[in-house]
Parts: sequence; C-alpha cells; structure tokens
Amino acid sequence: MNFVLEMLRLNSERIPENNAYVFKEKFITFKELYEKSLLYGKILRQQGTSPVIIKCDKSVESYLEIFSCIQSGRPYIPVDFLMPDERTEMIRLKCKSDLILTPDSLKNIEIISGKNSINPIPEDKQIDENKIIYIISTSGSTGEPKEVPISYKNLFNFCKWISSVKYLKSYENKIVLNNSNFSFDLSVFSLFYSLMKGHTLISVDLGFHHP
Repeated sequence: MNFVLEMLRLNSERIPENNAYVFKEKFITFKELYEKSLLYGKILRQQGTSPVIIKCDKSVESYLEIFSCIQSGRPYIPVDFLMPDERTEMIRLKCKSDLILTPDSLKNIEIISGKNSINPIPEDKQIDENKIIYIISTSGSTGEPKEVPISYKNLFNFCKWISSVKYLKSYENKIVLNNSNFSFDLSVFSLFYSLMKGHTLISVDLGFHHP
C-alpha cells in the first residue's frame, strides 16, 4: 500500500473541508486535493511512466502536481521555475523524462466527463519499497546537476522519524509554515509532516513565484 496516498485518503475522509495547503489568497482542501490528484494522476499515468519534471514555485498548482504524480505512480523531479531551460533540459535527458509540468499545466489538461472520472487508480497491494517517489537535483560542488533518487522506503523512514519526535507527534490540525520552494529538499519536511498529521501547510510569499 502507498502510505502517502493512504494518509491523503484518510485526511480527505477525516477532515475533508480543512485546508491542506494555502499560498497567498489561494487554497486547496484535503477533499479537493485527494479528488483532483486522483483525476490528474489518472491522466498522467495514461501518458506514460517516465519521471515527471515539475518546474515548481509555491503555488497551489505546483503542490497539486506533486500529489498528482504520486497518484500516477510516476516519480516527480521538482526544479525551480526560474531554472534556465538549458539546465532543465540537461536534467530531463539524464533522468529520461518525457514530460515537464509548469504551474499552468493542469489548467490546460482537457477534462472530459466520464472519460476522466474520479476513480481510484489501480495499484499493487504491496508497493515496492525501493520504488522511486521523487528525485532531487542538486548542483553539488561541480555546478552540474546531480540527481538523488528518494525511494518510498527512504521517505517512510523519514516520516517515521518525524512521528517519533517528542515535540511534534502530539500536535494535530495545526498550521505549518513553509519558507522553501518545493524544489529545495528542506521543503520535504513541511510537505510530508503536514500531510501526515493533518496540518494546514502555508507557504510564505517571498516575492518569487510564477506570475
């Protein structure tokens, strides 16, 4: 079972109208996040299986794209939306990705009633713990992108550690602030900790975002 999607499903049933994510004046509830990510995840799965590059900022759209990729079973590669196209292309070729999403991509996907219905995406009862959930690209010391794959096992152990931290595990339905772009690995803590505990994740507007 995909533990990330299970947490998402449980939140959509337990606290459906609570905000999952907020950025500036836009927000998405746990119910909306679960249903929309199911829908877009189904479309993404129909389009292929390669990793998906997300040129992301802190927008609700980028947040939704992350969970849509997880729903589809395709690894996602978050990169800053300000990253030059040449560098993005370098990462795309190294990771053999055939799809790049921007914060506007989901708006341009045609939704056809019936064809793209909101139904659970079939998945293996037991997900391979070594399967890659996302890939972080870092320049390191050479200036060339270096890809670091993160498996479901890696993320599960990270979430397990978070849940064991004394001063974090007792909180429920609180607000978590996020300062980082989703392309930065520090954002992983706030992203999955808030989901795991049913918190509302609010990203701070630092003035750098997709227009």
